Amino acid sequence: MEFDNIETLKRAIEINAGVSLLPKQTVVREVKAGSLSTATLADITLVRPVGIIHRRNLALGKTANEFIRLLQKQTNLDLPPATPMNAETNQQTTTQIPVN
Repeated sequence: MEFDNIETLKRAIEINAGVSLLPKQTVVREVKAGSLSTATLADITLVRPVGIIHRRNLALGKTANEFIRLLQKQTNLDLPPATPMNAETNQQTTTQIPVN
């Protein structure tokens, strides 16, 4: 099954329709209420694909460029420069960022 949001995932898990990996902060209320429980995963590296989406053919502003710089600093990744998506090939760049 695929769900498009965390709330739907949590409801499905509550009725025993599956399990999921969710950000811990998204289940605090349900864990306190006893409707969900958490498990700690050890020695595992999780990766979340991240894409930067912006309007085609427009340069990114100072804030957006600073955000990209912050991502580079926090992840030690060499992200591609912030440039508009290539209109001819309709290509965009997605970078894999490890989740700690």
